[in-house]
Formats: sequence, structure tokens, C-alpha cells
Amino acid sequence: MTNNSNKTLANPWIQLLLGVICMAAVASMQYGGRRRLAAGLTAAGSGVGAAFTNAPVAHMIHVHGHQHAFLLFGLLLGLSAAQIAALKAASVI
Repeated sequence: MTNNSNKTLANPWIQLLLGVICMAAVASMQYGGRRRLAAGLTAAGSGVGAAFTNAPVAHMIHVHGHQHAFLLFGLLLGLSAAQIAALKAASVI
């Protein structure tokens, strides 16, 4: 017998929607007067990023398995977010 209590959040479309909403909220708080532009760029960047990472992630899942693929891409995303935060703190961007 399996536990199906978390099926709603397991849906990848729900996860994508929650991610875009969170990113748009953070971007709109950072850019004050240009909230619409920030939210639009965030949503567009999320879609473009998903389109470009689909093939490499699928290939890595096929070759190395899903745990290795998601660990590697999670680390890459985390490192890029940390780098952007460091550049923002240094007033470079």
C-alpha cells in the first residue's frame, strides 16, 4: 500500500508554477518601480532555462541515473545563485 497524500505537490507543473511565483515575488521586491518588467523577465527566464536544460538533464538521467543528475544540476543552480548574490552584495550588478 502506498501513501498518496502528497500527490498534489509531486506534480511537476505545480512545482514549476510555485517556483515562478516565488522568483517573480523576489524579483519584484528587488526592483521596486519596475515590478512588471522584473516579473516578466523572471517568468521568461524560467521558461528559457527549462527549455535549455531539458536535454542535458534527460541525457544525464539516462547515463548516470536521476540522483546524480539532480545533485549535479542542483549544485550548479545553487552555485550560480550564490555567485549572483555575491555580485549583488558587491554592487557589481
